[in-house]
Amino acid sequence: DQLRLSIIVPVYNVENYLSRCVTSLLDQDINQYEIILIDDGSTDESGKLCDDLAKKYSHIHVAHISNSGVATARNIGIEMAKGEYIAYVDSDDYVRVNAFKKILSVLDKTNADICYFGYSDIFPEKKEVQLTEVPQKLVYSGEEKYDFLKSIIGDRPEVSQYMFCGVSTWSGVVRKEILDKNHIRFLSNMKSLNEDMFYNLSICMNSQKIVIIPERLYYYCHNDNDSLTLSYREERFKISKDTYSILCEQFANYILKDEDFCQRIERHFLNNITVCLKQECLYKKNTLNNVKSICNDSTVRSVIYKYPIKQCPFKQRMLFNAIKNKNYRFIIFLFWLLRMRINK
Repeated sequence: DQLRLSIIVPVYNVENYLSRCVTSLLDQDINQYEIILIDDGSTDESGKLCDDLAKKYSHIHVAHISNSGVATARNIGIEMAKGEYIAYVDSDDYVRVNAFKKILSVLDKTNADICYFGYSDIFPEKKEVQLTEVPQKLVYSGEEKYDFLKSIIGDRPEVSQYMFCGVSTWSGVVRKEILDKNHIRFLSNMKSLNEDMFYNLSICMNSQKIVIIPERLYYYCHNDNDSLTLSYREERFKISKDTYSILCEQFANYILKDEDFCQRIERHFLNNITVCLKQECLYKKNTLNNVKSICNDSTVRSVIYKYPIKQCPFKQRMLFNAIKNKNYRFIIFLFWLLRMRINK
């Protein structure tokens, strides 16, 4: 018989968090599910912990691979998965008791292809923060799907918060048939800054019905480990522009009909540009020249001039105006203040 659910967990140097994650997955009170741990070339004790767990629990399976990145690890997990549905959990996060029991129940009742759910931010001092409001609309099908797609791409100018269910891969459970039938896999995170977003767009575009559970079932932990978004990447600016071009091309018909769609793609691009400027200011020596190069780029100039900056929250309005007015030293000053705040 086919398993109901496969939970894919990429693992890389998380020996301090892995037990917490897996314990939460074992505490689900559901039958016919598996936990797939993909050890992505860990150099700490994570790989051994994976093997120990697999020896103890028959429904935990392990694969050890050379370090290739989270996208490759998830793709290998998909190939191994035998479940009707696929879920993802990051190995330094955890889920609520019986979260997946609730999700499977909703999928069965609604016959949806994808179920999304809310999350809470957990900070090192064990503080739980809920940044987003519970949505009013919980079911999307037909043309309504494009309203949901817009929320994946980016927010409206006046909104500074993420969507309720986030845009990360772990925010939804999908029917495996959707992945296999449409050949959906993760882009290499060496080639893309937004593999989670493209994955979510792909599964949503190929689904018939999307449902949201208005509860926070996932705990996203802000640990001390490094993030891809914070590490310096030489090609980050080029990939940001490539991503913007792909989105404009992919949704050209909707952009022409829907200004909101266009602005969300522009907002997504400007958010990526913010990260590019941040990394140049915090990690690079030729800061001034690199900031000038980004601000004077023709794509950046085109977007920043047409984007409704006046509608943005104060902090973003300040940065976007500085980009628009080519106030390079003020941009560097803003990120210097951020560095001082981080180092306190």
